[in-house]
Amino acid sequence: MSDKTENVRAIDRAIDVLECFAVDRHSLSIGEIEKRARLSRPTLYRILSTLMRRGFVRKDGDPPRYRLDIGIGRLADAWTNSLDIVRLATPLLEGLLERYDETVALYLRKDNTRLCVARRCPIRAASDILGASSAARAVSRFWRSWTRTKPRG
Repeated sequence: MSDKTENVRAIDRAIDVLECFAVDRHSLSIGEIEKRARLSRPTLYRILSTLMRRGFVRKDGDPPRYRLDIGIGRLADAWTNSLDIVRLATPLLEGLLERYDETVALYLRKDNTRLCVARRCPIRAASDILGASSAARAVSRFWRSWTRTKPRG
């Protein structure tokens, strides 16, 4: 039986082909892909044929140039929709709050509207509400220490 960490060579090669397309290289000739992926031309044609059939790559023009196709967009869309954006952004928001001691928020845009999905406010807001009394300073100190030690969840 084979080792469970063994890679599937055909998938590795297909990913190598897809990774040839960079931000600065939207379309590539077969020769350019061959050099970047370091694959033989027959192997490269088989991989490109499969990727085209599945909608991940398309061929345009004469001489032919290859580019990413809508299948890549579907995968990217599925990936972005699966992100827990609030969980990912929370450390950044807390870092900005700590650094600048100002309210920070994360908004998501939907058409012409925006929705606040996360917000962090500075602790000083408690002393602003209670005034500059010793009680307000005590509450503020307690709140700061509690928010730094409370379990995240």
